[in-house]
Amino acid sequence: MKSELHEAANEVFKKVADWFQTPQRGFISASVSDLCQIILLELNRNNGVKFTGNALDIKYTGISVHRLYDCLAVLLKNAQKHGKDDATIFVNVYTNRTSTATILDNLSVDITSTVTITEYLQSKERILNAIESVETGEDMVTEGYTGIKKIKFITRTSEGCSTIQCEANDDTKELKLSFTIHAERATEDQLLQVQHHENFTC
Repeated sequence: MKSELHEAANEVFKKVADWFQTPQRGFISASVSDLCQIILLELNRNNGVKFTGNALDIKYTGISVHRLYDCLAVLLKNAQKHGKDDATIFVNVYTNRTSTATILDNLSVDITSTVTITEYLQSKERILNAIESVETGEDMVTEGYTGIKKIKFITRTSEGCSTIQCEANDDTKELKLSFTIHAERATEDQLLQVQHHENFTC
């Protein structure tokens, strides 16, 4: 059993490493759906997650991918750790892009989870305190709910101010965490290059 667990962990790290292996020209392209699947693989969760939104499968590139991965990882890990085991996690990804003259999307992501009645108030308070607190560069490497400060740091650096928000529903015990970030869409040439790189590495 120990050997099988070790092998399974190695497979996860191989998949994550492959996603972030930079092709020759430095382009890295992935959709929010792609990134979520990698994170859920790390969390050993392959069910109980529902995806919606008009930007779920749009490919993004460059530093945008790393920023998205970090923000998504924090929210999904929190939803997995503190949400009810039998409750669905909802991931909604959308963009209000109205012009094709720019390669940047104003991308919004919200992740909703249901917390147990006994833990709801504590979880809600912890999240709101993290959002209201002052974040530092050190928060980029912290875990748990302090990871919310990590999203604050990333979005403040990228957008000029923190964009993370929390909506709490006291009736349903649902917590919806969201963030907005400008992300660079991958061009056709970049997608072809990444596809060629993936085929080569296989």
